[in-house]
Amino acid sequence: MKGINLFIFTIISSIILILFRIFWQVIGFVWLLLLSPFLVVLAIVHIMLVVWAVVVLIRKRNWKPILVHAFTIAVLFIPFNNMMVHVKFNMNKSDFNKVVEMVESKELEPNVPNQPTLIELPDAYDHLSSGGGEISVEGQGNQLSILFYRNRGMLDNYTGYLYTKTPSSFDMLGLESNDVKELEDSWYYVMSD
Repeated sequence: MKGINLFIFTIISSIILILFRIFWQVIGFVWLLLLSPFLVVLAIVHIMLVVWAVVVLIRKRNWKPILVHAFTIAVLFIPFNNMMVHVKFNMNKSDFNKVVEMVESKELEPNVPNQPTLIELPDAYDHLSSGGGEISVEGQGNQLSILFYRNRGMLDNYTGYLYTKTPSSFDMLGLESNDVKELEDSWYYVMSD
């Protein structure tokens, strides 16, 4: 095939790999297992295209396909999840802090039937917590901890933004130190599995 066809196949394969990497972060590991046969085929095709690109590079000195593969490999190792955690937090920091003020002033109190620790957020703030716009509130005063869900899994699996003034509340939530990353003073990103 001509070099241009290789270039088109390379771009298509690279776009699919990058999208798959992004979806991996979004849809999670379980769905990835269901899609694993597709991933194996995609990896084999991509490896064949890399070999083909190297041959074209050696024979015709055409750098474009190999540069696309190099770019794709670089993008695959960018920590999108970590970046998105910080981006979402920084974009919504004032709203997060407003909700914390509302909880501390008792303007917002638990309001979900049969769930004494959950608060359904007002419509203006429900984008802060996934899975129905609910937050979890534990303790009070200096022991107050407020969890905004980023992802809510089955049973007790979740990730989210935790506000607390006392890191000792991590134990109360069943979190270990490796499950917690400090974002800034009193704000943490937590992962429970």
